[in-house]
Amino acid sequence: MSLRGRYIIDRINKSIGHRLKLPCPPYGDPSYWEGVYRKLGPSDVFEWGDITYGQDLGQHKYRCVDVDLSSFGFKRNLDAKDVKKEASFRDAIGLEGRVESGKIMLLGCGNSELGEDMVRSGHFPSFKVVQVDVSQNVIQSMEKRCVDLISSGKMDIVLDDAAALTAFAETSISATVDKGLVDALYCSRDFEIVNRVMESVHRTLAPQGVFLMLSFSQPDFVLPNILEQKSSSLWRNVEVRQLPSIFIYRFEKKTTSPHRRRRNSP
Repeated sequence: MSLRGRYIIDRINKSIGHRLKLPCPPYGDPSYWEGVYRKLGPSDVFEWGDITYGQDLGQHKYRCVDVDLSSFGFKRNLDAKDVKKEASFRDAIGLEGRVESGKIMLLGCGNSELGEDMVRSGHFPSFKVVQVDVSQNVIQSMEKRCVDLISSGKMDIVLDDAAALTAFAETSISATVDKGLVDALYCSRDFEIVNRVMESVHRTLAPQGVFLMLSFSQPDFVLPNILEQKSSSLWRNVEVRQLPSIFIYRFEKKTTSPHRRRRNSP
């Protein structure tokens, strides 16, 4: 997949999506992933979009994308357009200068090496990387492949559904990264599942925590399908960064849950 290829698909979906659905694997069905990973083992690796930590994410240059989300209650950053910057992945997920230790969750980890690369980079020495997937088959493979990191206490591999995250307590995660799960669900037009993923991520994130999502789709296509439901009330800020080969969507959690606002004193 490429930015150009996804743009063409998104344009077609926008034009005919209300009448026809383009062929796409059932990414929202857990049984589909069990079938995929049943054929694979610990040594197999698949990177969504061929994006890797070392070459693309660890230290990256990006362009700030000006997106008007005022209709969803967000202030428009008029200074963002075409501003070019450079950042570390630690800064991108909101940890630099904010928190020194905790847990980083990787949603829908599959058999990607992202989590292993993050640990072995040495950029997150006081953080535990928690890899989560809904497929029992890939969880077993990852437990075998990452046994050294698990035994050292630097990593956990957890079987859970990203749309529920029942294994995790409220506000227990410092930052959450999604390299391809929401992007896949977006491709299969499973917007209801996307909405549940966003709510689960929000519940488990610590106050001011960052949810970083990678996608090949431009913001004009992907954000309305995320924010037009209930998700816009969950986030203090939404930022879009364009890397050479993919977009980063950065959602910062509000300090106060919309469901738990304090009442004014009488």
